[in-house]
Amino acid sequence: MITRLIKSARLIAMVALVGVSGYSEAGGGGGGGGGGGGLPKLPTKGTCGFMLAMSYPFAYLYGNDPGPGWGVDGLGTINFQTNTLSVNITLQDPKLPSQQYPWTFTVPFTVSAGPIPGWYTITFNLPNNAGAIAFNLIPVNGGKTILMQRAVPATGAQGDGGLTATCQF
Repeated sequence: MITRLIKSARLIAMVALVGVSGYSEAGGGGGGGGGGGGLPKLPTKGTCGFMLAMSYPFAYLYGNDPGPGWGVDGLGTINFQTNTLSVNITLQDPKLPSQQYPWTFTVPFTVSAGPIPGWYTITFNLPNNAGAIAFNLIPVNGGKTILMQRAVPATGAQGDGGLTATCQF
């Protein structure tokens, strides 16, 4: 009876160690780690590249014409060492001559806690007083991939569309 209990205890201990080591490996990859099976932290150095998809499924819901200058897509980078975001946005029917085509800029960003534990929010000001924008970020894949979603700061500020991207190191 005692021998069977000892064997059972050893088996339970081995299963627990294998389970913990698997979580440790999944959460502790490059880009800052995270350990303990949680999401990795945002990196403090390195640059990832992203393709930004913009959609406006509700733009015409109330008879609104989005008009000129709406973004279609964007290609950019996030530099975590300099805290800068660079992007080249393709514009639908740009407001020429005041709006260049495509719209290219580099801006500094700030990082804060996101809406859910393990998430982050970066906030930056668009050039030419075009307003502030924010993205929720979730580091995944051992910190090698950053999922991006436009952050909505308050009810009623969500606009008519969404912005999503995946940033790869």
